[in-house]
Amino acid sequence: MRVLGYAKVALFTTLNIVLNGATLGRYVWLEGRVERGVFTNWARRFRYVPKTFAKPTTEQEIVDLIQNAGSVRVLGSGHSFNAGVVSEETLVSLDYYSGLLWKDLEKKQVAVKDGTRVRDIVALLLEVGLTFSALPSHGAQSIAGILSTDVHGTGREWGFVNESVVGLKLIDGKGEVHECGPEDDLFEAAIGGIGAVGVISEVVVQGVERFDVVQRVEAKTLASVERGFDRMLQENEHLSLYLFTSADRCRANTWNRTDRGRSPLGDLREFVRISIDALGAAWVGSFIAYTELLRKLSSLVYGIERGSNLILESNKAFNRTL
Repeated sequence: MRVLGYAKVALFTTLNIVLNGATLGRYVWLEGRVERGVFTNWARRFRYVPKTFAKPTTEQEIVDLIQNAGSVRVLGSGHSFNAGVVSEETLVSLDYYSGLLWKDLEKKQVAVKDGTRVRDIVALLLEVGLTFSALPSHGAQSIAGILSTDVHGTGREWGFVNESVVGLKLIDGKGEVHECGPEDDLFEAAIGGIGAVGVISEVVVQGVERFDVVQRVEAKTLASVERGFDRMLQENEHLSLYLFTSADRCRANTWNRTDRGRSPLGDLREFVRISIDALGAAWVGSFIAYTELLRKLSSLVYGIERGSNLILESNKAFNRTL
């Protein structure tokens, strides 16, 4: 089973990259979905058959489901590793309740339905010259899913994705609809609430003017990161670290705004880098993990990793599609 698990991860990752490249980034195969009544998460490593499955297309349909079902659990994009979406009765997907509701260019705001994927909101904002202040590392997640799990910050001044949200519409357990903002207790309860206080049905996103960033990726020793961590926080607008606890090295990613021109073929170079990274993780990293050699070899992997230094549009730099 361990060999089959390794082969499955490696082959599925490879197929995902090939399909994404062949469609010029428009299609991502490894995403959570329900097909023929069977739910699978994005990595195809968790499956279950919900007793009842629903795909509402209107807010009223969501209200009716809540009022008429004994228990309801809502599925965003299935970007999880566990049984968090398992429901004893009704599993609801919001994929069919997505898209733009309205936009206010003067305020630089757009309102979207809760099932809208982050990558699609990025596209809506770009059409009118706007973007997010910052983004999590994956654009496949639904906006309601990201807010319900309170996905994450990347620097000293940038907090969580919810800081780009100025309003929510929430349907509670009685089917009643509430509108709330960051100053309201209900808003705070919904953010990170994993759906416990209700279904987020509408999100108002605050955009900013489009901008470019210098994205730098490099391997560092943990000792140097520990010594220079305060300086790294002060010198960079956005910072993230990827590490294995058994390694003496880690990957440091930084993003900083710039007015300099974008890197030649920057998007292609970023796609190639991310693809190599994903393939390496799937074929080499998974092999090391399955053979229980991670503790011994993780530092070696970081030692051979190549970094990068690119100027990209912010959404291209923040998001790792694969």
